[in-house]
Amino acid sequence: MKGRFLLVLFLVFTVFFHKTMQAQEKQKIAGQRVALIDATGREAEIYRPFIELAESVGFIITYKPLDEIMDVSAQGLALEKFDGVFFIFGNEFFAGLRYSLLTHKVLALVKNYAKLSNKIVGFILPALRVNKDMNVVSAFAPIFNTLGIMTPQGRLNFPDLSENQSSDRGVQTGAQKGLQRTLDAFFYALNMFLTSPLEIRPLDYHTTLNMPHAGVSFYNDEIERLLQASHIFLSILPVKQDCSPVVKATLPYGLYWFNPVRNNHVFVTTTTLASFSGISESFHVCPTSFDVRREMHTMMQQMLWELKILVRNKDLLPSHDIFRKNIVLGQCPTLPESIASIGDNKTPVDQENTSGIKKIAWLELPVFDDLEYDLSKTTETEIVQDKRKRAQKQDLLVDYILKSGLDTLWISLTPNIFYSPIARCGSKVAGKKSAQEIQFLAGLSRFTQKLRAQSVKLGIPVPKIMVGFELATNLYAPNLPQLYAIDLYGNTYPDLPAPLDRSFWNNEIKLSLDLFLREWAHDDISHGLKISGVVFDFEMYCRKRTGTFSTTMGFDNYSFQKFLGQKFLNQKLTSQKFVNPGTVSIHDRVAFLMGNKLGQAYFRFLENEAENIGKDMGQFFAQKIPGCIVMCYMPNVLINWVYKGLCKGLNTHASPLHLLTFNAEFRMHEHWFKKNKITANHASVLLLSKVQAPEDFMWVDQTLDNHHGIWLNRFSRFVEDKARDWTAVEQPQIPESFYLPFVEHIASVR
Repeated sequence: MKGRFLLVLFLVFTVFFHKTMQAQEKQKIAGQRVALIDATGREAEIYRPFIELAESVGFIITYKPLDEIMDVSAQGLALEKFDGVFFIFGNEFFAGLRYSLLTHKVLALVKNYAKLSNKIVGFILPALRVNKDMNVVSAFAPIFNTLGIMTPQGRLNFPDLSENQSSDRGVQTGAQKGLQRTLDAFFYALNMFLTSPLEIRPLDYHTTLNMPHAGVSFYNDEIERLLQASHIFLSILPVKQDCSPVVKATLPYGLYWFNPVRNNHVFVTTTTLASFSGISESFHVCPTSFDVRREMHTMMQQMLWELKILVRNKDLLPSHDIFRKNIVLGQCPTLPESIASIGDNKTPVDQENTSGIKKIAWLELPVFDDLEYDLSKTTETEIVQDKRKRAQKQDLLVDYILKSGLDTLWISLTPNIFYSPIARCGSKVAGKKSAQEIQFLAGLSRFTQKLRAQSVKLGIPVPKIMVGFELATNLYAPNLPQLYAIDLYGNTYPDLPAPLDRSFWNNEIKLSLDLFLREWAHDDISHGLKISGVVFDFEMYCRKRTGTFSTTMGFDNYSFQKFLGQKFLNQKLTSQKFVNPGTVSIHDRVAFLMGNKLGQAYFRFLENEAENIGKDMGQFFAQKIPGCIVMCYMPNVLINWVYKGLCKGLNTHASPLHLLTFNAEFRMHEHWFKKNKITANHASVLLLSKVQAPEDFMWVDQTLDNHHGIWLNRFSRFVEDKARDWTAVEQPQIPESFYLPFVEHIASVR
């Protein structure tokens, strides 16, 4: 009996051991480790949906942020241990190619990794809007040349795919001709992919900014011919396109090529797609329809699933016809729950809002201004008629404001345009008001007087009044900032302030608000109405390169020298000759930080300083405006060190912080705010142009179901004359007879 028992035990152990080994081997095969090397940012949340989709098909993703790349040596990063590396590039990286030390380090990482066989070399590139005939790949030559190939210059013609391809490159062997054929095909298809990004394709769905519209399809007869060719080792992903015509028109999402020179796999997509539906989603391409969004996520998941399958099945490569027909796709996994459930809210987000701020209107007040008439061209009768017409519009706008049930008015008062030391419309004579300021105050007085009177008449309370600031409204020559933004790649932004320049925030915000509130205190200006808070408009308009601060900014000499003065730097570092007070070149700054492994410490310093600026402003607001409400407008939810720090600081004195953006989705990313100890409510936009018929009134309901609030862009357009220019996107498209029913619908939604 004992012998039989031991035999049975041995057999059970053997089976268990065998199955365990099989499971481990299966897991080893299933999980391919991929590093995301981010040369442009530090927040994995930007790419969270992409990462979750990749992990759902068996990739194991390790995110490596910008500051880690700065500090850790190539040996420490140990990229060779990964099955694949996806390098994320931004425009600033390529703009700093010639001189940047960090650029050289990243290119060396790419070059060394691209030499390894059986690896996935991924490039996530910025989307460009250029002519399709332009050779874009030549602009990215420094990275594509690391693949052991030469990136072509000049115009890219459709490749000769015939087996007996002739060549003007001299005598070539059959193998050389075959190699040239696959190279020509790769670069031609790649150029087509990069010159027709998602942004310009047919997008037959709504985004928060755009209406459904036509575009330029990627697929054409030439691409179809190319994909039928043999021995080019190329695939456009996803191959399997089981989706609606609307989503199919947005494809493809990536390009795969087997590199016969290095015997490895090349994958290319764009930052737009890698960040699709992330916390900083693009209002140009992200659908407001969550069904369409899920379907696009499904196609992205299919792309990543196919990439994984293609990497493992080299036998499918020689003939693309076989490649397409016999690829072992199997059953792509279902979407991760966090992505599949987007928009499927059992409890509307707005029900979680206890702040009393839910319906916000953004407006301007030019209709209340007094106009100067050219008496040589205008009769007295015409002037009287125009004034009467303007008065009617003023009354109508006030009526709409009150009857819409709005709780908050974000008014672009922009005090800094009058009261900053560099105010564009301010007085040039001490103690005197400029003509523009006099006109502004007169119009503001007329607005508050009519708003108060109509409020009493209708028995409807006046909404909270918020003072809107546009940050860069004064930053034009000759008043461009002396301390301007510089990024770590050496790019300069002369019309953007250095983010940590306290004099900018003090003059443009604190001083300007203080002087404006002194004017508002006069009863003939405010008519007894109270200011409830401020709105930061963080989109800096009419800038030459960018209208927002980026992660890579903050490398100006002022910020760098301030960092050197921090107590945590030891004497050995601060005693180095080149870091003595004075001007240090951007390249020396970056070299110093990288050489001393201080990249992560520097970004922590930047964020802490931004937080201190936010705290300082929040405290000032609380002193000047009791119970001050703080709102931040951003084109999308921006989370780099500048905005994260400012929001954390402002949140110290104003909770919750109210974010107003074009994001169509917020719930998926609430955990990021909780993790970073920011209490925030989110209001999404409704452009008035979306309202084209009574059935479109439901945009209000849908927005409030998925967000803490809604902000209407731009409410004052209700009484402005229609124009066929850029303002059309902000103008209601319903007949005027439906204006009142629409505002009454806004009021009816709880």
